[in-house]
Amino acid sequence: MWHDLDARLAFRIWHWTFLALPAPGPETIIGKDPVGFWDWKTAPGTKTKDLSSFDPRALAHYRAFFQDPSRIHATCEDYRAGRTSDLAIDEADRAAGKKIPCPLLALWGSSGIPSETRSPLDTWREWAGDVHGFAIDCGHYLPEENPDATAAAMLEFFGHAS
Repeated sequence: MWHDLDARLAFRIWHWTFLALPAPGPETIIGKDPVGFWDWKTAPGTKTKDLSSFDPRALAHYRAFFQDPSRIHATCEDYRAGRTSDLAIDEADRAAGKKIPCPLLALWGSSGIPSETRSPLDTWREWAGDVHGFAIDCGHYLPEENPDATAAAMLEFFGHAS
């Protein structure tokens, strides 16, 4: 994703660059209103552009999780690693011609960012030899927005993976 970042995509996935900024910048900003930040960032990623697809219990869990400063920090550290050490490891693997040796399932939301960019299957085929997948009718949050289709796809894949 970092190599495909252009102005349009950067605007859509601004949180990648924001969360990857040095500590404690993002943590301090998010910490002022963590639930407000989580809701504001999450709702646009759904197909309905609101939080109605989240079960109230799941929504409460996500909100509680994101109020813990150590978890906010860990989330930011994940994005920091994605921009630095993880990216370096991926680039070394790509240069060495390494590929994921097992079957891989890629699922994405039909109304999410992948529907506006290069096909996730094309991307994953650069990294693995046996790639399967398709879009599910939802936004970014497959298990919350379309749990039945998500579960069916996973059960089918794992039931037939070689």
